[in-house]
Amino acid sequence: MRQHLAEALAACFQAGTLTSGASPDIQLEVPGNPEHGDFATNLAMLLTRAERKAPRQVAEALVTALGDGGGLWRKIDIAGPGFINFTLARRPGTGDLTTCSAKTCALACCATVRARRVQVEFVSANPTGPLHIGHGRAPRSATRSADCWPRPAGT
Repeated sequence: MRQHLAEALAACFQAGTLTSGASPDIQLEVPGNPEHGDFATNLAMLLTRAERKAPRQVAEALVTALGDGGGLWRKIDIAGPGFINFTLARRPGTGDLTTCSAKTCALACCATVRARRVQVEFVSANPTGPLHIGHGRAPRSATRSADCWPRPAGT
């Protein structure tokens, strides 16, 4: 993302839509509200003083230069005074498990499966070992998998 923003900034300077030549530190953050996308940057607001333009004008120039990102993002929004919010595209095999597959849901609805007790194993971080990305992803996947199974009444 930072590389795409740096390339868009360079393209704006080359095209003349931005003229200062300033190159601030590109900051990306995960918005607190998921409705604001997957990532956000305040790059336009950091460039405002050097460009002598409103942050929204700078953001519009950057968004135009960003284009579609080669399919990396599904949507780019300009929010508030000039935040640029990115909603990433879900690629096959990289999307989260927000919905059950048809096969899994059909299996979960089968009467013989409903009568069985199912235990979904969650993971825990080894307190003596190194942490890695799997420690964060696996619990979410396990939760989504468990959501596909019917719950007994009262649980």
